[in-house]
Amino acid sequence: MPRTDRSSDKGSALDNGLARTPPMGWMSWTAFKCEMNCTAYPNACINEQLYQQMADRLGESM
Repeated sequence: MPRTDRSSDKGSALDNGLARTPPMGWMSWTAFKCEMNCTAYPNACINEQLYQQMADRLGESM
């Protein structure tokens, strides 16, 4: 008898190392390469000023 209940199936996806769905959200650490040395790299540092600038730009585009 064929199985008709598929509620426990995980779904099908290629086994190619990629996620079934894309990552969601704002991944600033990849854009700014996790730069934490704000003294040496003040314009590429992940800090409050960077997030404020990004939020301001997002607000301008709405």
